[in-house]
Formats: sequence, structure tokens, C-alpha cells
Amino acid sequence: MRLGTWGSRANGYALYGVRLRATLCLRSAAEALETYPSEITITHFAVRGSPRRWWPARTAIDRAPWLVPFGETWRGKRCGPVVLEDPIPSEHYGVESLGNSKGCYGVGLTIRAGARRTMRRAIVKCGPRFG
Repeated sequence: MRLGTWGSRANGYALYGVRLRATLCLRSAAEALETYPSEITITHFAVRGSPRRWWPARTAIDRAPWLVPFGETWRGKRCGPVVLEDPIPSEHYGVESLGNSKGCYGVGLTIRAGARRTMRRAIVKCGPRFG
């Protein structure tokens, strides 16, 4: 998806990226109110062939400290939404990376909280992706 423009309007270029929406569940609402993520990893994949081969083109790892626990906005529930955005630098738009229209584009998300982790991969789009 297009996230905006990188640089000035006159000399800038389109900035593409992903907005990921996941539902995360913990064992209890109390645990959700005490759990902070320790690491979030987003990996962008070029996916080709049959059987599918997932080639990691770009990985972003965020270990920034969070100010609020997961459960603070989950209204007393043990499950709730996690929404993340990751812009893709223009050097990954070409056919040698994520811009190959003969394959698919996928993304993987890993969320760590202390020693626990959860992960998921999904195909985002097949065919032309940028522009």
C-alpha cells in the first residue's frame, strides 16, 4: 500500500509499505495488562515457484521500549489488536527484490515478549506491486 511520499513533493518518490493487523491472545486479561513486547520483527519476502519458496528480501527488527502493555487498550480482554506499519525503502522496489511481477509478495510478523514468541506469514499480493 502507498504510505505517502518520501522527500519533497517536487523531488520525492512514492513510499510503499505494509500495514499489518494481527490479533494477539495471552492467557488472561491480567497477563495482557502486564505484558510488553520485547521485540517485533517484520520480514518482507519474494515468494516464487511451486512449491513456494520464501526468499527474505528485507527484515526490520524493532526492540524499542514500549510505554504501555498490550492489554491497555483491549478493554479487559485477553485478546486484542496489534497494528504495525513498515515502510519499504525504494531500493527494494526493483525486479531483483520485491518488484518482480512473476512472483508473489509476502510478509512475516514475529512478536516476542520475554521468552515467549508468536509468528505468522502471509501472502500479501501477487503480480505488480509498486507504482
